[in-house]
Amino acid sequence: MKNKILLIIIIVFIACSSSVKQDNPPITYIFSAEDCIDPQLYDIRNEFFKDAKRYGIRDIFYQKQLLLLKYNALPESIWGLCYPDIGFIFIDSTKMNADTSLIWIVTYHELAHFYLDAEHTDSCQLNIMMPVINKTQADSIYKNFNAYKSGMFRAYHIKKFHEKGIKR
Repeated sequence: MKNKILLIIIIVFIACSSSVKQDNPPITYIFSAEDCIDPQLYDIRNEFFKDAKRYGIRDIFYQKQLLLLKYNALPESIWGLCYPDIGFIFIDSTKMNADTSLIWIVTYHELAHFYLDAEHTDSCQLNIMMPVINKTQADSIYKNFNAYKSGMFRAYHIKKFHEKGIKR
């Protein structure tokens, strides 16, 4: 029930945030493959899978279905949104001016929410799961991306270790 309500809210949000003229195609076309599924985002997702496997995370990818969409009408100051319960991630790459470092960091950030149940953290000056990131910070993370990815995947293992310890 919760998933259906969230899906309805997303559809209403999309419909209300788009200006649709009478002679335009129905709003349902917003999810057409050529308009919204960006191959670059799926390349980033595939790299995320490879990185996760490198850090010993293999079972999470078959448990969830994901639709990773380029959606260029997110609210101001939001570059990505993740709805793990219904399997959607929206990335606003236009707002990022197609900047490579921003797109990679924001997509990894949202994928970590979706697949790793990662939460925002600002315990370090720079990390992929910061709640807000600017261009300068994204460039710094991207220069040492492997180290930051390592920290993110290791945090997943630490979280799982603590969850197992609590259940005992």
